[in-house]
Amino acid sequence: MSKRILTRVREAIFNEFGEFIPGDTKREKMAEIRKATRTGANDPGGWSPDAAVIIWTETGIPNPAFDMSEGFQIIEGWFRISAVLGTHWVEPINAAVMAVYEND
Repeated sequence: MSKRILTRVREAIFNEFGEFIPGDTKREKMAEIRKATRTGANDPGGWSPDAAVIIWTETGIPNPAFDMSEGFQIIEGWFRISAVLGTHWVEPINAAVMAVYEND
């Protein structure tokens, strides 16, 4: 299940924020997204081992806790990602890390 949600999160990030992700092609952008996402259990930073997915946002993935110039647009984008995922929701941990948790 964790591998499946990781794939879904990566695709949702690309679909919502592709224009913000560094790279010229979908392949390059997806490579950046893959580098920035891990399952919670495999996150070397140990931010939230109980999370389904950890997202490191320092490489160009928008984070509403950091990107205040477009804050509401970015927050709404993450709300849309949570809605698309349906079974999971996204929460900022800090200005560099976000987590995806399974709905209760």
